[in-house]
Amino acid sequence: MTIRHHRVMSHPSSTYRIQLQPAFGFDDAAAIVPYLAALGVSHLYSSPSLQAAKGSTHGYDVVDHARLSVDLGGDDGHATLCARLQEQGMGQVLDIVPNHMAVAPENRWWYDLLENGPASRYAPYFDVDWNPPEQKLRNIVLLPVLHDHYGRVLEAGELVLRRRAGELVIQYGDLSYPVAPPSYDAVLEPAAERCGDDDLAFLSGSFAALPPAWITDEALAGRRHRDKEVLKRHLAELLARRAACADEVDAVIGAINSDADRLDGLLGRQNYRLAHWRTASEDVDYRRFFDISGLVGLRMEDPRVFGDTHALVLRWLDEAVLDGVRIDHPDGLRDPAGYLDRLRAVAPDAWIVAEKILEPDEAVPATWPVDGTTGYEFLNRLGGLFVDPAGEQALTVAYTAFTGAASDYGSVVHDAKELVIADTLASDFRRLTNLFVEVTERERRYRDFTRKELSEAIAAVAVTFGVYRTYVRPGREVVDVDAEVIHRAVAAARARRPDLDPELFELLERILRGEIDGAGAELCERFQQLTAAVMAKGVEDTAFYRYNRLTCLNEVGGEPSRFGRSVDEFHRDMIVAAERWPGAMLSSSTHDTKRSEDVRARIALLSEIPGDFARAVDRWSAMHEPPDRNLAWLLFQALVGAHPLEPDRAIAYA
Repeated sequence: MTIRHHRVMSHPSSTYRIQLQPAFGFDDAAAIVPYLAALGVSHLYSSPSLQAAKGSTHGYDVVDHARLSVDLGGDDGHATLCARLQEQGMGQVLDIVPNHMAVAPENRWWYDLLENGPASRYAPYFDVDWNPPEQKLRNIVLLPVLHDHYGRVLEAGELVLRRRAGELVIQYGDLSYPVAPPSYDAVLEPAAERCGDDDLAFLSGSFAALPPAWITDEALAGRRHRDKEVLKRHLAELLARRAACADEVDAVIGAINSDADRLDGLLGRQNYRLAHWRTASEDVDYRRFFDISGLVGLRMEDPRVFGDTHALVLRWLDEAVLDGVRIDHPDGLRDPAGYLDRLRAVAPDAWIVAEKILEPDEAVPATWPVDGTTGYEFLNRLGGLFVDPAGEQALTVAYTAFTGAASDYGSVVHDAKELVIADTLASDFRRLTNLFVEVTERERRYRDFTRKELSEAIAAVAVTFGVYRTYVRPGREVVDVDAEVIHRAVAAARARRPDLDPELFELLERILRGEIDGAGAELCERFQQLTAAVMAKGVEDTAFYRYNRLTCLNEVGGEPSRFGRSVDEFHRDMIVAAERWPGAMLSSSTHDTKRSEDVRARIALLSEIPGDFARAVDRWSAMHEPPDRNLAWLLFQALVGAHPLEPDRAIAYA
């Protein structure tokens, strides 16, 4: 349905974010529009509304970019919402997700990839490593979905071959996976022999003769797709007409399901490998959204992927259904600047804000064609005004005395980053090491460096990065800001690891500056994606829960070691922001913040009464010796934060 708005696209003066979900869809959002208009809200700011995975409550697990979510109300519900906004003179901003899609049966692109492997028409859409060093994973996608080891699950009968008309699938609980068409002969050939049907035998041979999945020639891949669909259609028709053939096919399927060796043989011919979920951290061969195996990275640098994922949103922008978009996690993209340039070129008048998390004193790349960020830096600058610097020493002494935790935030961050590289993001890190090996094997000067040395050098540099990532584009001149970030990180890594050859760090610095082509260029780009994930998982999701001195400072884009901000500093920052990014979003709380703004404000008040707070914690711990004193300190802040001037009430609650 086309919704043509007869108004000029406008930039927001104020937004109100809603979280759409099946329990609060388009009709529910439409019902509150008059209330929002009365508040003076200029634009409704909506969470993702494209079709997401079944049961999604957040919308960031998109499975189809070409249609609205039926769970939210579909086209009719969306039309109602848009009409209500137009009646009230309000605009709309949409959160869009370019970095990843959901790994789900409803995702027809992903399903096609699993069915056809590298030969899939959609194989180039996803960031999959089809050629890793391990032979067992070549041209295979590892799917870490099983609750136990593969052999145990198979032998327990939890993997089942099923037939759906003329299509074969592997069923695991509520999940289903396609059977590669060339392997249909494992079922059809013995069935044809048993019923003596020449047509079934012909179909079996035709399936087996399809071009193999590892042949990615465009013409052959197109022929494979055409032929396998025709063959599946003919198979469905044949089995519908000839009951005897259908009975024999189903009998063979039953025999395979009752024989673990036969089923294992069939599974061994697929373009994917079902595996225990614990294998994800080490062996998964597709780029994930951080460590979430259910979200696969998109190759948004491919113009076809951009076009197919943005067509509907761009149409809405063109028709003024939308006035702007929030870009979720651009740092996960291989080339954020290239993506934003392409988006701005096709939506020149749209309000575009990027979820760019800036570290203190870091700036948005000046060349990005955006109106600004989504406001984390404003959130932290504003929050700093409520923290009294005079309370830092007393609170720090009390925190370290009570918990025994390190008072040096930098060392906590370093250790947390090392942990996520070795564990949570090990598969991504291994991919970088493979590329580094490929680079060094080409040059005699570096050929004798061991895989262990190369791996440790990459890790040493990654953990010393002080920002989420750089934005080097191989083959182009590196900007001064990125060059300085890289140089500082390499110098710090070299100082920490004097046991590693300095020449190895010199080579890595050249790679990270984009000066080496081939595998070096790919390593440069993937390293930048990795450091963003290391920062998010190592700092936001780990260090922020290990260093709990004053948790209102432990916020996305925050610096827990920086205790408060003066009014003069705040004004200076706001003057610079107004000059450089006057259209940026200013947020005090978002769906991604660790704590809401009211909780953070209450916890900040503890900086004014550090002695009272420390005595309250001591009194409580004397009555209830906590097994984890760091966790106790964290939780007690929230309790006292709810009643900062009444610590006795917090003790009673605890």
